[in-house]
Amino acid sequence: MASNVWTRTVAEFPQSQTTYSDNLNAYMEENSATRMTSVLRSAFDLSNNLNDGRVLSYGDFVNVVTTCAQGGCPFHYNNPNVRFVSRFRGFLNVTPDMVGRVLHFGFYADDAISFVLFDRSSRRYDVVIRPPELGAATRRTTNSVTFNQSGLYPVELLYVQIVEHSALEFAVLDGTFTDFDAPANNPPVVPLSSAGFSLVQPTKLFQTETGRPSFPSNLDQCVQCNRQFANQPGNGSCGPSYYCNAAALCAPCDTALLCGDTCSPCGPTAPICATVNGQFACVQCTQNSDCGTGRCDLTTNTCTGCLRDTDCGSGQVCDEPNFTCVQCTGDENCPNGQVCDPTSNTCAECNQDTDCDRGLRCSNHACVLCDSNDACAGNSCNCCPNGTQCAAPTPG
Repeated sequence: MASNVWTRTVAEFPQSQTTYSDNLNAYMEENSATRMTSVLRSAFDLSNNLNDGRVLSYGDFVNVVTTCAQGGCPFHYNNPNVRFVSRFRGFLNVTPDMVGRVLHFGFYADDAISFVLFDRSSRRYDVVIRPPELGAATRRTTNSVTFNQSGLYPVELLYVQIVEHSALEFAVLDGTFTDFDAPANNPPVVPLSSAGFSLVQPTKLFQTETGRPSFPSNLDQCVQCNRQFANQPGNGSCGPSYYCNAAALCAPCDTALLCGDTCSPCGPTAPICATVNGQFACVQCTQNSDCGTGRCDLTTNTCTGCLRDTDCGSGQVCDEPNFTCVQCTGDENCPNGQVCDPTSNTCAECNQDTDCDRGLRCSNHACVLCDSNDACAGNSCNCCPNGTQCAAPTPG
């Protein structure tokens, strides 16, 4: 939610459907340095709670949000004499059970409201555009939408407050209903609350396409960006490690499409965007299942394992039970008569005395001379004759 005080004249508020959204968005961008922002964490029921003998600001849902005043939660500006514009952006979470249903979106607004949806191709759908209307500031407006696919749909609401009562209620109905647009007090009066509508809850609106908050260290922070940068490469005026997402909100570059400080796409050699030393970066893997070789080195986020010998480099074979490339798994992998050390999977001269020639014994995987009486045993010293001592095979 972002709001700006309207510093122009009342007559300069856009009063036609063709100019309403574009003119208000342009005004918000021109005054981005002075706008107030916050995250809406209550049901969508806003009011300045003005009671001057009339309760137009209370809307249809009275005393519904128990943590706020009778008419609803406050706007950024609640002085009845302050003109302002508020813009709400996010992703509407359309769940599978909503697909194919005729959903009626309803608004109680004083003074004006628009509601726009965007699809995956950034094509916009104007669901409701109701500019300010002199003499009929308070109105109820509904329209229906049928979603063909589930997913997150970018949405934008633009609200205008001119004077006195300010109210905005956003509700939805899944059922049979005849849509209408009428001044709030014109008969027949059809309150949304008694017609089966329910206020849109904050759990239906996301800031990012991943569902994670845009600013994890400050959950109340929300930054709107210029829609011309939506889903474009680079940071789109959002700062390092952030980009302007499809809802025109600054979001972390934490996906393979846009990753890291520069918000660049991840490539085939490092296709995953992951947190590395506190920053997002493109990596090869984050878990073993990411690797065709079955092993991810979590210290380097690279695939290092193997499933077969051909996965390993020259001079290595695959230790298949452990998915690891090693020098050897058996003596047949070692050159020049060497043997394979089963502990380290490396080639060595010997593992035991019998691997050495006559007159030699195995010490630390190397064949050495039998130079002690204790070593004169078995084959290591050619089975020294009875009563003789072990000596070097050549004098000296």
